[in-house]
Amino acid sequence: MNLSGATLRGANLRGAGLCKADLRGADLRGTQLIGTGLSHADLTGSAAWDVKLDSRTRQGNLIVTPPDQPAVMVDNIKVAQFSG
Repeated sequence: MNLSGATLRGANLRGAGLCKADLRGADLRGTQLIGTGLSHADLTGSAAWDVKLDSRTRQGNLIVTPPDQPAVMVDNIKVAQFSG
């Protein structure tokens, strides 16, 4: 599923199955991703909390700051949760 660059701001994706999804650079600000399945997904340039990942989920440059502030990026969701 190609959702790269998609504007998903404020969407309710709670519990959704987004396995193998391409979410590179997607705007996920305010999106509910609690329990969302993201195994084998590519989250590069996006951010998500409390999601289901596996060793093949790609992460990197996850933005942990609001859009009106200079971007602070981290390499994985665990660090993003700690930073947020």
